[in-house]
Amino acid sequence: MYDPSEGQLNGLQYVRELGRILQARGVEIYEQTPVLRVAEGSTITLTTPHGRVRAKAIVLALNGYTGKLGYFRKAYFPLHSHVFATAPIPPDRLHALGWYNSAGFADDLNRISYATTTREGHMVFGGGSNRSYDYLFNNRTTWRGNIEPAIHAMSQTLHKYLPDTAKIPIAHRWTGTLAISFLRNCSMGVRGADKNVYYALGYSGHGVTAANMAGRVLTDLYAGDGETWRGLPFIQAEFAPIPLEPFRWIGYHFMTRLTGRSPRMPHR
Repeated sequence: MYDPSEGQLNGLQYVRELGRILQARGVEIYEQTPVLRVAEGSTITLTTPHGRVRAKAIVLALNGYTGKLGYFRKAYFPLHSHVFATAPIPPDRLHALGWYNSAGFADDLNRISYATTTREGHMVFGGGSNRSYDYLFNNRTTWRGNIEPAIHAMSQTLHKYLPDTAKIPIAHRWTGTLAISFLRNCSMGVRGADKNVYYALGYSGHGVTAANMAGRVLTDLYAGDGETWRGLPFIQAEFAPIPLEPFRWIGYHFMTRLTGRSPRMPHR
């Protein structure tokens, strides 16, 4: 299906520009300062490697890393998503490969394939194979494995869609961490005895869009003006519990290897 109004959004550039705008408005941003522990209360204390920060309210905006602070450990698991980019392709050759005036494409198979091109001509591809994603034991969020078998399997899917891309070398490959819930649902809301811990997570691969909306949702909830969102299925949504280790690791790999599918409940 062709959509002539489609476009693409570079998530990293978007976040960087948001940061610039916030700093221009007086917001202070501290990077490379991990939070090690959260002590809840009417005033919340965040422990970092070099000191403590106290706040009346906080937002858990960590998605796949939320469990590192002990939150939502049964609600989701961090999944490592592999992506690759080809060497730059001149515009006329892109047309010859079968890529026309389109911002990108995706399919609707179980392991969704998606692709786009950069302004420099790289073709970026993700998904498309059971090897496209990995879960590491005990919710580990740092990928240190061999990515090449996954990239090879994924490239075979791209070659099925655009056969002549088999002649194009792969120039870059990388991995990012997602938060996958069992039912593929996200949740946004507030928790804690003092109702001052705001959260949004579980985007299951759709975070660029959903997390942007979450900013509006949590802002309204904090301001006491959440009526716009009341009753929507992602507000204070319950997660289907995922068992802890070793059962989640065994279950994930058993399901994916046995069926070739991502473990999830069927649509109703």
